[in-house]
Amino acid sequence: MNEEPCKVLVVDDERDNADTTVTLLEIWGHEAEAAYSADDAIAKAKALDPDVVLVDLLMPGKDGFQL
Repeated sequence: MNEEPCKVLVVDDERDNADTTVTLLEIWGHEAEAAYSADDAIAKAKALDPDVVLVDLLMPGKDGFQL
């Protein structure tokens, strides 16, 4: 098992869900950032270059499937 931390982007329009997930991932030693829309996620993914992206599939506007 790889013990190195991951860079994780959490995408969810429900801010509490995204922020809680980011906090939990950081407690576990990972670098995590939240995005609250598909467009925000695209911009943050370019800057963060994440290893993993956790995406809410049912978001207003562009949903997780379109992202």
